[in-house]
Amino acid sequence: MTKHLSQKEIIDRHIESDKIIEEAIMNGDYKRNNREVKKLNRLKAHLKNDPELALHVYSELFKSDCVTTQSHAAVESLRIGIHIEKAISILEELSKREDIGIIRLGCETALKLWRGEIPGKTL
Repeated sequence: MTKHLSQKEIIDRHIESDKIIEEAIMNGDYKRNNREVKKLNRLKAHLKNDPELALHVYSELFKSDCVTTQSHAAVESLRIGIHIEKAISILEELSKREDIGIIRLGCETALKLWRGEIPGKTL
């Protein structure tokens, strides 16, 4: 990120990207999904380099109504080693839901990767 973003700007952009990703996945629009994932990855890189900011941002993202936002925040929290218990709880809860389609599978897979249940892979 060349421009310094405030905590609120990061949260808003993250949620906006997650909603676009969720819609694109449900509609099979993989080009749009891929473009938005690139934007989201830039935000994640910014947060990975600022652990204090990441603590605050991810704790706010957990509260989102968007299940994609919750799952992305939980996975990134596990990846960088923050909010571990909350992240696991969210992923376990989402992996039990029948109404969220492929997002459910992503949550299950993320937990398995993090726990080391899939040989040779890491989160």
